[in-house]
Amino acid sequence: MALKILGLIACCSAVAVTAFATESAIPDFSGLWGRDSLNLESPESGPGPIVNLSRTAAGMMDMNRLVGDYNSPILKPAA
Repeated sequence: MALKILGLIACCSAVAVTAFATESAIPDFSGLWGRDSLNLESPESGPGPIVNLSRTAAGMMDMNRLVGDYNSPILKPAA
C-alpha cells in the first residue's frame, strides 16, 4: 500500500514539474501601457466620461483645479 502511495506521489510531482516547465516566461509589463486617467475617449454609444470643466487663461484644461461636468447625464439623480 505504501509503495502505491509513493508511486502516486511521484507521478503527480512529475506532472506538476512538466506543467511548470512548459509555462512561458514572465510577461514584460515595462513601458507605457496605461491610459491617461483624465482624458478618456468617448464610448461608441451612450454618454462619455466626465470631463474637467476648469480651464486656464489660455483655454487649456486646468489639471490643478478639477471641476467635473455637472451637466453630464450620468451625474443626474435619475441615473
